Amino acid sequence: MDWEWVCYVLVAFSACMVPITLFCLPVDRIRDDSEKGRESLFKKVGDIAVITTGQVGKFNAIPVSPLSVKKNFEGLEPVPQMKVIQNCPEKDVSPVLSEEQLPFKTALTSFSFSLHQYWFSWLLLATLNYSGSLHLWMERISSDVHIVSMYTQIYGLCQVSSLILAPLAGIVMDRTLNSASLEPDFDKRKLIKLRSGFWPMLFTTMAQAIVQFCKFFENDTSVYISIAFTTILRSFHVAVATAYLRIRFPASHFNRLLGIMSTTAAVGSLLQFPLYVWESRSNYDVFQVNLFNCIALMLCFVHPLHLLITPMQKMFIRKERDIILKAKSIS
Repeated sequence: MDWEWVCYVLVAFSACMVPITLFCLPVDRIRDDSEKGRESLFKKVGDIAVITTGQVGKFNAIPVSPLSVKKNFEGLEPVPQMKVIQNCPEKDVSPVLSEEQLPFKTALTSFSFSLHQYWFSWLLLATLNYSGSLHLWMERISSDVHIVSMYTQIYGLCQVSSLILAPLAGIVMDRTLNSASLEPDFDKRKLIKLRSGFWPMLFTTMAQAIVQFCKFFENDTSVYISIAFTTILRSFHVAVATAYLRIRFPASHFNRLLGIMSTTAAVGSLLQFPLYVWESRSNYDVFQVNLFNCIALMLCFVHPLHLLITPMQKMFIRKERDIILKAKSIS
């Protein structure tokens, strides 16, 4: 089977995963702060211990178990439950407790997800197009088979090092998230979390831009530079895209949003074939393809840069807060 048909078959199988992802797979929840979750937590210890509330210094007390009991002469009586009021503003409590109530439709149709979808899809397409048309670029540089083979070997060896670079993006984002956890205000904490992906996404987009810029030149230096930045790009791309998706949207929607994002990008990757045919026609077509890729890539910079627009991010946070509070009041 030709490699083109293999790609078509893989994309078809990816498309078949859309209904399974949306309707069949269970929704994973990373955190459950509900009353039912607390009852499950204290189910085993409630019968043998009484967890009471109090305060030690400046620290708040341990929450009371909903199953805690006390002994008296008549048997067992439930201990009156006491709610712990934390020393934080009221507006900071309710959004945290009800953040998972953001509707899936709101997350899917949001401007942030659409922008992230385009960013992920086009960077993936540009990377696949680079790998697929690399031999066309090398053949334009040199007609010597041994030199072209050397380029290919260097490219393959550099991709192995991407396994070492992959955790770097997560380390950068984790440091920002740790600093966000110290912020008591919900809106400010949410804003810091959203901006944690700025530098990794900007660096990933710039790496792709350097690769595309190198394709305008036909010399050894451009090939080596493009291979180096492609290695960095492949290490950061999927890791940053997945991490940002988890930070930006509730955990209960992560699986479905990730499935939709990946499937849409897989279908969009079919554009690499017409781009390959277009590039293989003539040298003038090569310039047009490179120019088209650069223009489309410039739109990807909107995604990381829009995280720095504070009024826009606050508007998104406020809008989602209103939707969450509305859903909470209805329920």
